[in-house]
Amino acid sequence: MTAETKLSTSNPLHVNYRATITIKVPDTDQCNLNLNTLNGNIIKSPINITTIIAATSNGRIDIKDENATSIKASSQNGNVNIELKQGTQFQVDATTANGHVTYQDIAMHTNIQTTTHLNGETSTGPGKMTLTLSAANGDITIQYYST
Repeated sequence: MTAETKLSTSNPLHVNYRATITIKVPDTDQCNLNLNTLNGNIIKSPINITTIIAATSNGRIDIKDENATSIKASSQNGNVNIELKQGTQFQVDATTANGHVTYQDIAMHTNIQTTTHLNGETSTGPGKMTLTLSAANGDITIQYYST
């Protein structure tokens, strides 16, 4: 499935356009999700997705997930926020050029830990989830949520 919005106008005035695309997937299905935007935010709530790829040039990325095995998120000018179900095991490589990488209340074994780069895994093991996160100009935050 491909969902796309295109707007065209001969109006010489600068006008802000907004498009919202809602994708509903049955709870019993598993699929991959690839989201890209040039000037906008990407927000993904928990649905049954195996692989998530999200990229934006000018916007933030907010992903809340409990089932994915791979999350790749990249923003040129915006924050990347990842929320995982409490206790999710994962391995991570997160890098930002102009921002901070933080993980909140998650016990980690780190190979690299600076303000701009995090590489490691949860202290209980790497689990089945891989996070590859980047932001050129923005912060990266990884945190747990409880159900």
